Amino acid sequence: MASDKNPFQPTTPPAGPAGQPAAGSGSGAAPGAGGAQKPGLRLDLATREKIIALLRARQSLAGGIAGGAAAALAGAVVWATVTAVTNFQIGWMAVGVGFLVGFAVLKLGKGVDSGFRVAGAGLALAGCVLGNAFAVCFLVAAKNDVSLWQVLGSPALVWRLMTITFNPMDLLFYGIAVYEGWRFSAKTYDDGELLALAKAADDFAAGGRAGPAL
Repeated sequence: MASDKNPFQPTTPPAGPAGQPAAGSGSGAAPGAGGAQKPGLRLDLATREKIIALLRARQSLAGGIAGGAAAALAGAVVWATVTAVTNFQIGWMAVGVGFLVGFAVLKLGKGVDSGFRVAGAGLALAGCVLGNAFAVCFLVAAKNDVSLWQVLGSPALVWRLMTITFNPMDLLFYGIAVYEGWRFSAKTYDDGELLALAKAADDFAAGGRAGPAL
């Protein structure tokens, strides 16, 4: 007969004799041994892999890339807009672009694998370069009383402007943006978070229906 027990539920250590702590509960730890782990918050490898497999089934690399690309473009436009309003090139806007891209990749991709981090880092860099190009081209267009699209319509001119206005400090901002794109584009779960997802997976365990909401 099939068991109703949730296969994702971690095993609770058996209780000891009356008046004695449960086995493995840590109540009998030597004095001075601080930071004892709470029972039930440690998942075995097999249980952990089952939950990660469920999360992988819900992730979408295409969705993450689409969201990250849209965020990169939006960040580049915001960067150019800020430049237009202030008439000043602000390099640390790259940091905001990196965070925005990472957040979008995670939100729409729901990723747990490193591929999402690679996509986030690459899109963050692309957004920074595009935003920097928009900003520089806008300043040049305003100074020479021509339209922004006239400047952007000449790739050779855009490349020349980017090389002329390059500052080594740009590498620092780009590096931070790439790091943020990498860091925020995928979720890393600890055992406590996986346990919470396991407890929400009763439907999945009972009838193969939808897993926990992410």
